[in-house]
Amino acid sequence: MRTIKVERRLNAPIDRLFDVLADHPGYATFPGVKSAELIRPGVSETNGAGALRKIDVGAAWFEEEITGFHRPSLLEYKILRSSLPFRHDIGRITFVQEAGAVRVTWTSTFRLELPVIGRIATALAAWQLSRGFAATLEHAARRACEPAVMSHATSRAHPL
Repeated sequence: MRTIKVERRLNAPIDRLFDVLADHPGYATFPGVKSAELIRPGVSETNGAGALRKIDVGAAWFEEEITGFHRPSLLEYKILRSSLPFRHDIGRITFVQEAGAVRVTWTSTFRLELPVIGRIATALAAWQLSRGFAATLEHAARRACEPAVMSHATSRAHPL
């Protein structure tokens, strides 16, 4: 298993930043994401714990379940299915308010289960995912500072 960690200090309101990263259909606006959809809403909030999302990055797709959701400090997920032979233990995004900024840390523990080349493929995937997470965090910070209110992320309760 390999754990990657991307940490950024972002100048954005913590609540808005959390909402941008919890807006599952909104991932379609992130760099490198072809499409994103909410397959199943969460238990107490649409984007919260129990939500199931599908993210397509072109070369692969991932179905992820939100396993931890504590506004505005923690978002956890686990990849349940993928178009790749991908074993995933946990993905975690933490948000800590600091003087004038938010420290966001994104970790993910996984491996590609491929005979012979699995270790090399996992290392390459870790490098690519680290770059993707960093770009996503920078993009999320810009979106969190936009004046328009996001429609998906502000929906906290299930529609009846």
